Amino acid sequence: LTTWSTSATGAPAAFVGDRAHLDRPKRKHVSPLRSGCVLEVSDLVRLPKWRRERTEMLEVATGKTPPFDAGRYSECQRIQEQGRLKTKFFVVHLSDWGILPNTTMPGEVGVCLPAACRDDDLHDVLPIISQQVPVFGNLTISKRYNDSTWPLPEGMVLYPNPSNDRDDLLAIDWSATVAASIAGALAALVAVATCVSARTARVA
Repeated sequence: LTTWSTSATGAPAAFVGDRAHLDRPKRKHVSPLRSGCVLEVSDLVRLPKWRRERTEMLEVATGKTPPFDAGRYSECQRIQEQGRLKTKFFVVHLSDWGILPNTTMPGEVGVCLPAACRDDDLHDVLPIISQQVPVFGNLTISKRYNDSTWPLPEGMVLYPNPSNDRDDLLAIDWSATVAASIAGALAALVAVATCVSARTARVA
């Protein structure tokens, strides 16, 4: 949240002197291990109100209603198409929204973030987003289960989580696709030829 300081005259600092410095959010000391995603999201959250258009667009494209809210993928794409910000759309399975006392509420949510973000960044980024979307304050992201034993432990999933539309799409194997198409065409020809042969035999 943006904090407004006051000048010696008591007027808000935003209206005193040069306003240019307010366009550059001041960063607190951050660990060099923090990713570019975390830094970029932190900057977006701290922007002054008159420069938060991109931040608000990301919020609109992000789901906020428990337990299942896929967000607006098309809106997330539109932000990038309009040249405002390169984006990624994440799907996050939750073992708990953390909003009900003495019980868990699993679910899933779609999150629109800057393209610098990766799946591993979500654990650090969601608490930052909670400054603007309070419901994100106590989320628990489901962990991936990599063991072979059964049953599946509560709160875990069998697939990558989170996942996004840029890094986690499977590449199309065109050679396999072409081979499957040819095999299908041959099977159809064999079926037609069999039917024709059978009909000819009945006529004879």
